Amino acid sequence: MAEEQPSFEKAYSDLEIILQQLEDGKLSLEESIAQYQQGMQLILFCKQQLHHAELKIQEVSADFEGGMKTKPIEAPSQKLKSTKPTDTSY
Repeated sequence: MAEEQPSFEKAYSDLEIILQQLEDGKLSLEESIAQYQQGMQLILFCKQQLHHAELKIQEVSADFEGGMKTKPIEAPSQKLKSTKPTDTSY
């Protein structure tokens, strides 16, 4: 059974919660590391979703003169379990 990915909005909301928890400084070292790792996974997921949306917008814009033809773009298949972001320039 495939694991369902969260929406962009849910991932972003979760990221804000993690950020607040880390800024509060009330977590143990182990909890902080786990939250940081989860936050990095969420950042990667959000970046992928934004990139996917940008590609869709570019495609619609490019096809606009031709009658708004759009082609489905495959959603990123990278799972949230990846802990090593490929690009760390935020």
